[in-house]
Amino acid sequence: MKKHNINHYSTYGAMKASRVTEYNKSKHRTTGMALMKVNRKNANQLLATVYSNVKQVKPAKYQVGDFVRVSKYKTIFAKRYTPNWSTEIFRIQKVQNTNPRTHLLIDQQSNPIQEGLYEQELHYVKYPEIYLVERVLKRK
Repeated sequence: MKKHNINHYSTYGAMKASRVTEYNKSKHRTTGMALMKVNRKNANQLLATVYSNVKQVKPAKYQVGDFVRVSKYKTIFAKRYTPNWSTEIFRIQKVQNTNPRTHLLIDQQSNPIQEGLYEQELHYVKYPEIYLVERVLKRK
């Protein structure tokens, strides 16, 4: 209150009201017009102005046909030395342009996976025909 040189509390309400009217009369960066000039007649024009600068998402990290692994869900007490990615390899069937982008997968037997997965949940497989060795059956 000392900053605005106000001696009594009753003048603060009047000053606040004048600031609000100044704000409503000023031109805004997003809308391009003052708030007092917005009405039902120019509502469509205002929506077109506001939503014309929607950010475009970056290009997809994975394309259709890429081979990927899926991240495993771990609880708090899960062992850290266990793998973070599935041993099964999937192929991307469709890239959906949602926000954030999701990917539909199919497995090696061409069975679709029911849910879409985010890019962060997928890991690109460079050599899909190479598999992990489970155990050695026989030695020479």
